Amino acid sequence: MAIIQDLPPELLRRILELMSHRDPYYPRPARDLSNTSLVARAWRRPSQDLLISGVVLGRYDTLSYGETSRPLVSSRTLDCADLDCNSAQKVLELLTEAGATVRTLLIVGTKANELDLGTMRFELLAGFHSLHIIGYFKGQPPIPRDATIELKTLFLHLRYLPSPAFLDSLVGAAPFLTRLELYTRTMEQLPDGYSTALQMLALQLRHLSIRADATSTPTYPRTVDLHGFVASCTFLRSIELYCATPASITAT
Repeated sequence: MAIIQDLPPELLRRILELMSHRDPYYPRPARDLSNTSLVARAWRRPSQDLLISGVVLGRYDTLSYGETSRPLVSSRTLDCADLDCNSAQKVLELLTEAGATVRTLLIVGTKANELDLGTMRFELLAGFHSLHIIGYFKGQPPIPRDATIELKTLFLHLRYLPSPAFLDSLVGAAPFLTRLELYTRTMEQLPDGYSTALQMLALQLRHLSIRADATSTPTYPRTVDLHGFVASCTFLRSIELYCATPASITAT
């Protein structure tokens, strides 16, 4: 009878992934993976790979990132990288200089002067599968004309909207972007200027999630109508409305 050490590496890795499930918004390496790496030689490599795939660097780690942190992410594919208000620019510089590949990038709680995406390599952006924008930033990474990126999921908090120019170029280069998640206080709190990106998204979205009350009264003039946007997404397979009332669902 086969024992677990004899399992194919890809199957063993999948078992360890399921055991060490982490919340993508708080990507901390699971303590269990440290233990499983000590069980057997066959377990060591997949356990360590999963540990390093979710490395989160705090502000004290990045003070000496040139000496200690770069080897951790060099030539690695990270499941998630967190650019938070404590160390956003330092972590971005680390990822850029190390040539790391990141599947999910979270921009969380940053101010515009704390993070400059103009320093990001296009190669780093092109590898994102998921991008969560929950903070401010300045600049934008260069996106060459006719370039294609791997982005599949985009999360936007409408309080921290990027510039229309950046969103237009991002969506235009993301043919695989089929999931959009929006967080807003009202269903119409989207400033004017984003119509182009929304029109492109409406034709390719398969999954849409909106955290808002569709019956709320808009507080800003000259806004894009999100009710109309939802109606224009004719290829949706699923739609999720959070904090919505039965009346708001009917209206949408």
